[in-house]
Amino acid sequence: MAARIFTEASRDESDTHRRRNLVLWLSGVSLSLFGDCALWLVAGLWVKTLTGSDGAAGMTFLAYLAPGMIAPLLGVVVDRVRRRRLLITINLVMVPAMCLALLAHTRDDVWLIYTVLLLSGLGSSLHAAAGSAMLPRIAGMEGVGRANAKLRTLKEASRLCAPVAGTALFTAWGATPVVVIDAATYLVAAVCVWLVTVEDPKPQYERDEPLARQMSTGVRFMWQCLPLREAALTLVGVLAVFGLIQPTVFALVSHGLHLSVAFVGVLSTCQAVGAIAGGIVTVRLVDRLGAQRLLLWGLLLYVVGFAALIIPAPVSAIAGFVLIGGGVAPVIVGFYTQVQRLSPDAMLGRVSSVADSLISLPQTAFIALGSATITAVGYQPMLIFMVVVLALSTWYYAVRLRAMPTPEILSPQPLRSGGQS
Repeated sequence: MAARIFTEASRDESDTHRRRNLVLWLSGVSLSLFGDCALWLVAGLWVKTLTGSDGAAGMTFLAYLAPGMIAPLLGVVVDRVRRRRLLITINLVMVPAMCLALLAHTRDDVWLIYTVLLLSGLGSSLHAAAGSAMLPRIAGMEGVGRANAKLRTLKEASRLCAPVAGTALFTAWGATPVVVIDAATYLVAAVCVWLVTVEDPKPQYERDEPLARQMSTGVRFMWQCLPLREAALTLVGVLAVFGLIQPTVFALVSHGLHLSVAFVGVLSTCQAVGAIAGGIVTVRLVDRLGAQRLLLWGLLLYVVGFAALIIPAPVSAIAGFVLIGGGVAPVIVGFYTQVQRLSPDAMLGRVSSVADSLISLPQTAFIALGSATITAVGYQPMLIFMVVVLALSTWYYAVRLRAMPTPEILSPQPLRSGGQS
């Protein structure tokens, strides 16, 4: 009896400690993300104001996304250092880095804004990989799915609220308060991570292993791990569709719904609301369904949501974007939870970097393709093509899922130089 009471007390203490760490972690990440989201849009408006150039304003987004192109190298960095220490350092370095933008007052100073965005994008990419690798230690392997779902919900809430707040501040007082707030959020995030008390062991790695081989480790492991490979192959097509919808939605609103382009903002808000609702539901379902089936349910929501857009009616478009938003959390949480549960800790930073690239690169590439073809093809054939791709991707994953064991019961195998698992 005494032993059982002691065991239960120890478990309660451990749970309390874990909840404290998770609250600190989510608070720091969500605040930092809010500041970054506000700055993304304001940076474009700021550059447009200083230069009068739409092209120069558009380059702000490229500057922020560019560091993602070296994600494999960033993953190596994450796996070679203590992750908690790296996260604290990133946040502290970004405080003065953000303040560089305060020196931009004329057209000739625009390079400072680009520099800040490059540094911000670099810090964000490092933070994403290191944070994903550290989260299982914070939440525990059994709680990592719920933690991912909560984090996704907070991210979607920030993406809904931050641009509005940032634009309002910029309109009233200029860019200075937005930059100061973003710098302050990094400082708060550094304090939150510092207060997180979790094991952060010194990494073990082969010092003589060639850098190119270290950079490719994440790709090779994801290919050799059957559940991750099937999820990755499925998501390539899905995220290509998400790239195509960006230019297509303008044609849908103008030529299909015959409404003002401002209605695009309404649809974006509907998608954000759906994403927040999807995140809240995912918190409750991730452990009940498991990461694989959760991802499948998210894909099904995508299919229904995109199919609704083919009907040229505002109500159908609104419903479609709410469903599309609702599928975001199940898909992203389902994928990243598998990455974290199946990848060895020593290479989790590199595998997470590959996952980040998989999420962003196909989408970015197909935005350009969609922009180049939407005028010639038309919005309805483009939407039909998207639904077909999504349906085939979902069918493929559902079929492959029947042949795969549940990822929670898998033990990650040692990385081999070739072959498949």
